[in-house]
Amino acid sequence: MGRNSLRNILNDFCDDFEKNYMRIDITEMPKRNLRREYEIDYMNNRDKIDKSLESLAIKRRNDAILTMIKKLEDDTNICPYKMFNECEKLRKSMDPVPSVPSEILQMTDPGDMTEVDLHRYYGLEIFNDCIMWNISPDWKGECSSTEHRCRIEFLKIVIDMFYTSGFYFTKYKYVIECGKEGNHTHAHCVFELNPKQKKSVATWLKSNIGRDFRAVWNRVNESADGDYKDLVKSKYALQKIILRTSTMRDDKLDYLIEEKKPFSHQNAENKHYPVLGGDW
Repeated sequence: MGRNSLRNILNDFCDDFEKNYMRIDITEMPKRNLRREYEIDYMNNRDKIDKSLESLAIKRRNDAILTMIKKLEDDTNICPYKMFNECEKLRKSMDPVPSVPSEILQMTDPGDMTEVDLHRYYGLEIFNDCIMWNISPDWKGECSSTEHRCRIEFLKIVIDMFYTSGFYFTKYKYVIECGKEGNHTHAHCVFELNPKQKKSVATWLKSNIGRDFRAVWNRVNESADGDYKDLVKSKYALQKIILRTSTMRDDKLDYLIEEKKPFSHQNAENKHYPVLGGDW
């Protein structure tokens, strides 16, 4: 059996293993209803919450009394005997403050809790939808060491400029790789979508993201007086994957790390690669 045939068998086996055993189908995972959970927690602790509110009111009243006592003690124009009697009366009017668990003191009325408040209360990250954006240019000519460096720098500029070209993204991370044979410079990017512009971003993703990326690509090429015009013109040059759960996002972020890739997706060793970038 030839070397290439053995490699193809191994690659097919790894692809099948990855598809059937390594990836988790999370499309049916129920979304956690934090607001409902909090409402239940709030009702279950209602007696303690009422006690905490009472405790807070007593503490505030006592603090006000202590302020009055301090003013009397600092007043040099009042008779010391009278000052002492007045202060004693005020101290006797203070009530003991009930002891309440600190976590109960932090509970707010459910109607006043925002999504950020709910996530912070349960110690959870706020997840925003993301996309994975794969870039596979149709390069021309030989790929010398100098050409490798040129392609890498060009891709870095294009990706960074694309990220900052609109209001669509809030975070990004990318890797530039060389492929299995070590001669095909390509990139994988993960962009976090702007949650404040959901409708506009959704429309843009459906119709204009490819057009806008190609425009940035050609604009960078023109400004550099380069030879890379229209190398992502093909529909196969750009690929978009919507990531709607944190598990999907984390899986794709891991994919940017060479050591975490499945065997069949790993790149050849090349001194110029991989190159990581972004602000994530």
